[in-house]
Amino acid sequence: QDPASAVMLLEMILQKMTQSRLQLSNGMMLAADGILDAERLAQYRQELAQRLQDLATSWDGQGSAEFSKAIEAELKSVVQSCNLDEALKQRVLDLVKPRSVVKSI
Repeated sequence: QDPASAVMLLEMILQKMTQSRLQLSNGMMLAADGILDAERLAQYRQELAQRLQDLATSWDGQGSAEFSKAIEAELKSVVQSCNLDEALKQRVLDLVKPRSVVKSI
């Protein structure tokens, strides 16, 4: 019921297994890595969601917004950290390409 404690316990178990020279299969190691990375990925994804929300609210009343190269570079870095699948990653990056987006009438 306490995710932080569960992660710490898993880390301790993995460390003891390593010290005892026990080997885990690749699948077990991948699963453990996924568990240990879950909180970090969640934080990156929350940051990305907040930044996209901030961009959405920056649109003016005419339906346009300016995206700078700096914003694009910053968001690309956050997107890379999120470990998204390629299709979703591309959709997010398409949203933040530097350009003036004008709403069609």
